[in-house]
Amino acid sequence: MKFFLALLVAAGLASAAETNQFPNRPALTIQADYSVFNLRSNVFLYTNNVRVIDPPTKLGEPPTILTCRWAVARMGPNRKLESVFAHDSVAIDQGDKQARGALAVYTATNELMTLTGPFDPNDTNNPLPFLASPQGTNYGTKIIYDRANDQLLIEQPKTIIPQGTVSGERDKTNSPASDKPSRTGGLFPAK
Repeated sequence: MKFFLALLVAAGLASAAETNQFPNRPALTIQADYSVFNLRSNVFLYTNNVRVIDPPTKLGEPPTILTCRWAVARMGPNRKLESVFAHDSVAIDQGDKQARGALAVYTATNELMTLTGPFDPNDTNNPLPFLASPQGTNYGTKIIYDRANDQLLIEQPKTIIPQGTVSGERDKTNSPASDKPSRTGGLFPAK
């Protein structure tokens, strides 16, 4: 899932190792109402209506668009990215894939992206960060994308799979028809 590439590239770190990349990939665009660049400490702040547009890394893919209220990028003494923090109402969209949370943190040393907190703290229906796509929605207290291993790690996960994405018909089983209720109450015993 290349879904979290937005924050990685948001601070200017893009990997050219993919074979299907554009020969001359268009530039990353970062927009905000204000920015402060501390050149001595290599800390870059973007604030108020931050919008990052990351062109696709592969032909045919949609761009990744990240929005948040403010973001901070830190560069090391070697002018390489160390970390990116996107704060408050973080939205990441790539075509029909979406992620929402309060805070997204990218750490370059281990290539981990962590999404935590609710997108909107006042929305009691969605108190957790989430990833959504046509295949389903994943909620968790912490969603970690391990870019190096292309792996998702979700703490206290809750996955919702839409009816149309489950193979076969969910209301059919391989059990013979019976008028008797199940002794176990279904697939899992009742607690």
